[in-house]
Amino acid sequence: MYTNGDQDAIVYVLTTDRRFEEGDFFIRLDHSEFNSREFHYKNSPHDYRLLHLASATKTKTELLSEFMARFNMNEFLVPEELLVGIDTRDYQRVVL
Repeated sequence: MYTNGDQDAIVYVLTTDRRFEEGDFFIRLDHSEFNSREFHYKNSPHDYRLLHLASATKTKTELLSEFMARFNMNEFLVPEELLVGIDTRDYQRVVL
């Protein structure tokens, strides 16, 4: 099925162009490595590698705000010690 998205294009190239074969060009990972939704995270924000914010009923801003609150995270989604000495005014903030 073609939905006119970037994922469709990637799958097409990976399955039709021999230069991009599994093992030589990419490795196949379990979906949880890159498609974990906020409700998959049970114990910590480090339960999975990537957070995929997608919902039919909530905005990305709502999902992110809830995720940050649940795990007591700052607006940069990094440990506070990584921000020591950094003027955070120079960085784009998460807009909530």
